[in-house]
Amino acid sequence: MSSNGDSASPTNHVNTDTSPSSSSNNYHHSLSIFTKLPPDSITPSLPPIRINKEEETDPPYIDVMIAGGLGGAIADFLMHSVDTVKTRLQGQPATNPLKYHNMFHAYGTILKEEGITRGLYSGVAPAMTGSLPGTTLYFGTYEYTKRTLTAVGCPDTLAHLAGGSLGDFIASFVYVPSEVLKTRMQLQGRYNNPSFVSGYNYKSTWHALQMIIKLDGVGALYQGYRATLLRDVPFSALQFAFYEKFKAGAKKWEARPDGQMSLPVETACGAIAGGLAGFLTTPLDVMKTLLQTQVKKPS
Repeated sequence: MSSNGDSASPTNHVNTDTSPSSSSNNYHHSLSIFTKLPPDSITPSLPPIRINKEEETDPPYIDVMIAGGLGGAIADFLMHSVDTVKTRLQGQPATNPLKYHNMFHAYGTILKEEGITRGLYSGVAPAMTGSLPGTTLYFGTYEYTKRTLTAVGCPDTLAHLAGGSLGDFIASFVYVPSEVLKTRMQLQGRYNNPSFVSGYNYKSTWHALQMIIKLDGVGALYQGYRATLLRDVPFSALQFAFYEKFKAGAKKWEARPDGQMSLPVETACGAIAGGLAGFLTTPLDVMKTLLQTQVKKPS
């Protein structure tokens, strides 16, 4: 009955060989199934995702506004003494000889006669009051306008010019009143100033605001508004157009792996752009200063 013994159990057909050579054969047999598949069978069926690099690198608007507002306010504070010297040179009486001969002479004279707080930094309070909200609005409007125009195919230069112009126009409703107060306080210097005759004699910024509204009305806070726009709109448009061009060239010149500029190079681009724009719009700035600081003669 050996035949019954030969077909005794189904387990006789199961491969119980657990040797290393058997496991290796099974492994290679499994791999051969995938190596025989056509390449297209394992290609992803979904189309590739296209990433807009411009949108990927653009920072959020809130970041742009905060950085622009803080940066603008800090820059205005640090450069306020230079701005005071500029205002004195533009608004000094046409006497012979002139009190201030040039920028360096004016800087030294004001520092010696009036000091820092009430001299070179007179008018800094209204300047900071308008600078922070003004530059925040300015950079936010500029960035939004630039991105919107470039997204619809507008040339970059035109988008930068339009963004700078519109940004300054929106911000002007905030900073022009502070500009009037600042300019008058800079021209006056300290209260009862014996060193410079300006036609004004305000005890403080709050006193200046009260007296301007009382004597000339609220509209006087926007005195020289059109002249201010005539200066600032082209200045802002040119400044950003120059800066964006310089920035693009600087990135190619540095060729950094991250595609960004180093801080010294970026600072130089901004300084040169602002200097060129300021040089081209200086005649308009003189007009603005004279209009904002003129003293009305009693009728």
